[in-house]
Amino acid sequence: MQDMGKLLVSGNGKDYLKTRISSTVINIVIAGAFVVIGFILANQFGYRTMGGALGQGVGGLFGVTVPQVRTVDFYIFMWGGIFIAVLIVVMDLVQRHFISKTEISVYETGIKGSAVGEKYGKKLEDTTKVSAFQVEYDRLTSVEVESKARLLVNASGRIYLIGVANPNEIAEVINSRLSQSKGK
Repeated sequence: MQDMGKLLVSGNGKDYLKTRISSTVINIVIAGAFVVIGFILANQFGYRTMGGALGQGVGGLFGVTVPQVRTVDFYIFMWGGIFIAVLIVVMDLVQRHFISKTEISVYETGIKGSAVGEKYGKKLEDTTKVSAFQVEYDRLTSVEVESKARLLVNASGRIYLIGVANPNEIAEVINSRLSQSKGK
């Protein structure tokens, strides 16, 4: 495809980042909740009485407070919560970094740009791989708006995710061009 005609509409991942700050804040809150839950579980289930039930019973008979010690469960819950929180934040940042590199340009005869993955979400490498594409309208299967700032382009079995600030506008233009090309 040499000449794609006049540019109709475009968008890029840098615009996507500006619109997605609220979801990053939500992910940070969720990560913080995992840390808090980990500490609560660690304090709830991560201690045992020295001497077990017998020590507690004997201590109760003589009015002595039996000390408690941390168990392995304490560290599993505490570090597990921290690990999950860090994983959530890192994956969010990695995904946002690669989606910020995406772009789409809609022309009279087709679309071109760069997107995340061929089968987005099926494998980790699909989230961290930006690939270029150029597709004529007769090879496009569908275009969908995913969330408020993502566009999913299905082109003959390949699914591309593009982050844009104006996904509804872009999808509307592509779908009108799709219907025109299929009507001919």
